Amino acid sequence: MTQFDPILDKLKDVVGVRGSMVVTGDGIVIASRLGHDLEEERVAAMASSVIRGTQNALEALGQGKFARYVLTAVHGKMVFVDVGPAFVVVLTEKNINLEATLLDIDAAARKVKAKGEIKIGG
Repeated sequence: MTQFDPILDKLKDVVGVRGSMVVTGDGIVIASRLGHDLEEERVAAMASSVIRGTQNALEALGQGKFARYVLTAVHGKMVFVDVGPAFVVVLTEKNINLEATLLDIDAAARKVKAKGEIKIGG
């Protein structure tokens, strides 16, 4: 159990949230609370790809890093929030009220960031 598990547990209880994780830009999972139908390694790999691609594109355009990024797909959404050396990644159902859910996601991200230094690599 990690220090982030209670935060992710609470976020998973939000209507429309299918799961969440704290992951590095390289795809290393720090904490995870995904639904039974979601594979942790696959979600982490996708998150890493999206994070790196988006960051590279923004930097090439002189826009710096993103604070929050929402990817909308046919069957749901992925929300990425930068919390320092890692990211909170949240998977949602497609028909959620995203504005209301973003309040919960941002609150969870602030709590993850407030927990202190995120240790990567042991």
